[in-house]
Amino acid sequence: MVVSTKLTSLRLQEIKAILEGMQEDLSGRLQTRKGEMKDRLSPSDRPDDEDSTVAEDIEIALVGMRTDNLHEVERALLRIKAGTYGRCKCGDLIAYKRLKAVPTVGNCNDCAERAEASGSSKRRDVTAYLEVPLH
Repeated sequence: MVVSTKLTSLRLQEIKAILEGMQEDLSGRLQTRKGEMKDRLSPSDRPDDEDSTVAEDIEIALVGMRTDNLHEVERALLRIKAGTYGRCKCGDLIAYKRLKAVPTVGNCNDCAERAEASGSSKRRDVTAYLEVPLH
């Protein structure tokens, strides 16, 4: 039995629903996390020890990573709206299995491998969000 890897209209709607769920979940988590951080980090309540600074840096890093994830989801939804979702910048179609596994992906396997090999992957290390480097 041959399974199609083509992105049909039905499959696109399925992925769009997944992306919209991700968007709602990430937005909610970000709002909650930012509210918790604001409450905990008010100037009068801030302890002045190194452990709390590291914990704050980790919180900031997590918020930064979730914000990046939310932006990736929003870009994928914009590509769906523009009719370019599922097509790599090189012009090749992105396999449905790849889109289903990582709905925010914007490139085909070949381009992803080339980007990874050249070191131009856009994934940031968590330390990129930290104000103080970890020791």
